[in-house]
Amino acid sequence: MIPTNTFILSFDSPTPPTKVKAGYVKLNVRPYVPTPMRCYKCHKFGHGREKCRRQDPFAVNVGRHFQKYKTAKEKAVVDFSSDNTEPYNKPFMMSELKAALKKSNETAAGPDGIYYQFLTHLPSKCLDILLKILNDIWSCGIIPPSWKEANIIPIPKPNRDPSDPNNYTPIALTSCLCKTLERMVNDRLVWVLESQNLISKYQCGFRKDDSTFDHLIRFESGIREAFARKKQVLAVFFDLEKAYDTTWKHGILMDLHDSNFRGRLPTFI
Repeated sequence: MIPTNTFILSFDSPTPPTKVKAGYVKLNVRPYVPTPMRCYKCHKFGHGREKCRRQDPFAVNVGRHFQKYKTAKEKAVVDFSSDNTEPYNKPFMMSELKAALKKSNETAAGPDGIYYQFLTHLPSKCLDILLKILNDIWSCGIIPPSWKEANIIPIPKPNRDPSDPNNYTPIALTSCLCKTLERMVNDRLVWVLESQNLISKYQCGFRKDDSTFDHLIRFESGIREAFARKKQVLAVFFDLEKAYDTTWKHGILMDLHDSNFRGRLPTFI
């Protein structure tokens, strides 16, 4: 945008003057070079990204390939049938319930209005009843309808236009009872994955005693080693948009099946 105190003038002479007179004021003259419009999709000048008509052949071809693969795989039903004699399919114990409640935070309640503070202060007899209810749900595999509901709270993203719905992060408040059972199931799942070394050693996120700093340290070590050997390091970073919301659920079930999970645990997931 051109400031209001700036004028664009055209001169017939090949060499413009250094000053021009505007009324009683002399103004300096300098060449005006407009910023060229560039598309950061095709990297050409003359149009913006919004009006670019080019489609990336590689992205399109890869998308079509994975769409066909996804459609073909989802035609097959993942069979988790089992007699549930596996240790991870057994009824939960009181120690597992207490461990799950101990990990809970004082978050808001879901649609059922039950808070974690209520669950963590239950007397022993009420905890026994709660454990029986959770084990009944675990055994029959029928999830209460209220557990499938959530209160959605939109959180605005910083420095974004609040009038655009895409600039909000939705926070789903689900049932604390459901999250308690989910945490108990997850503890068993993680125990099996870790004890049987089913997770890659390069997976550092969401693992006990590991963090993404491990990747940064490994990356830095690789750079230092490359410098010492007078070589180069190539790094590729992926930022997946809406990675959690677009996770391939059927693919996760296939991974669980390929890892020999059967019975209640994968069915619950």
